[in-house]
Amino acid sequence: MSFFRKDQRPKSKSLSTNIDAYYAEAYSKIAESGTFGLVSVMQHRQMEANEFLYGNFGQRVLEVGAGSGQHITFVDPDSWVEYIQTDLRPPESTADLLGTWIPTPVNADTVPFEDQSFDRLISTCVLAHTDKPEQTLREWRRVVRTGGVITLYLPCESSLLLNFARLLGPRQARIKAGFDPRIIYLDHRYNYRYLKTLVELEFAENQIQTKRFPRLLPWWLSWWEIVQIKI
Repeated sequence: MSFFRKDQRPKSKSLSTNIDAYYAEAYSKIAESGTFGLVSVMQHRQMEANEFLYGNFGQRVLEVGAGSGQHITFVDPDSWVEYIQTDLRPPESTADLLGTWIPTPVNADTVPFEDQSFDRLISTCVLAHTDKPEQTLREWRRVVRTGGVITLYLPCESSLLLNFARLLGPRQARIKAGFDPRIIYLDHRYNYRYLKTLVELEFAENQIQTKRFPRLLPWWLSWWEIVQIKI
């Protein structure tokens, strides 16, 4: 029995919750447009502003979960000689994109590379989506050489600011694209405190520097946190 008459049922009932379709059809456009796009630029720039990264040249870099290749444009081109990008849903065409792409799907917890084969690993909002975050962190550590750097973006899930921003920003864009605005909660599987604890435990013997946005606020009033780990 339904508590709604046909014309009273929530509009979201007719909207898609297909996560694969959302990332294939809508995510890139939403992430790069409007206010959300401006904030995304701030996030990418903050990931590249850290003393661990200064003076690094000729590096071999791996970006896991590179999406459609947004972040590479913010990385100093003189800092790398090879920039490899992977994703669970790689772009259909990479001819016009920077760097080198692995054309087949790559799961973040099983990257197909040898031990200590990269100077730097970059992950933009990937850990919150993984099935096995503990295994994923161990795998990322495995492929980065001693002296290398891992750069992580962690959303401050579920902070007051992050939830408020979702109401004002991409909510309507998701609806317009035909997707239930709550789809983000289906794909962000872990909260900030859980993921941050995993990072601190896995890299307890390494140098870790963090920077939140906005700065000087507790995590539950913040939007994201950038974590830089010196291996």
